[in-house]
Amino acid sequence: MVKKGDDNVFWRSFIEDRDGFIYVIITKTDGYYLGRFTYDLQLEKISTIKMDRDSFISFFEDTIYINQEDKNIVVLNKKDLSLLEEIKP
Repeated sequence: MVKKGDDNVFWRSFIEDRDGFIYVIITKTDGYYLGRFTYDLQLEKISTIKMDRDSFISFFEDTIYINQEDKNIVVLNKKDLSLLEEIKP
């Protein structure tokens, strides 16, 4: 083992390495969230809403597309992982 962090990463989470950060789904006591980590495995930001634990993580310019807990697609601000928009089918 080279490094170990203190946060629980969901074991089937997609892992995205973008712009000097690592993006993964993390487990908290009340659900799953998108977390952004430094390369030292320090949690730098966490999403403001719960995510679907099996969601794919997609990036476009300054936004992130991901499924929230109810499976609807949401658009997050890449800067602070806050909710910008919800896309309902």
